[in-house]
Amino acid sequence: MILGRVELWKYDPGLFANNGEVDPVSLAMSLSDNADERVEGELQSFLEEYKW
Repeated sequence: MILGRVELWKYDPGLFANNGEVDPVSLAMSLSDNADERVEGELQSFLEEYKW
């Protein structure tokens, strides 16, 4: 069984979107409290590779 998940944002992430994709800071913040080690690892890799 797959359960969905709803996220409530305090601001419209579309304001900072680029070509329909969420900005990296918003993405990182939305996933930062995830307890899944796989998500944490991928998030860390993503942030290391992102060109600030």
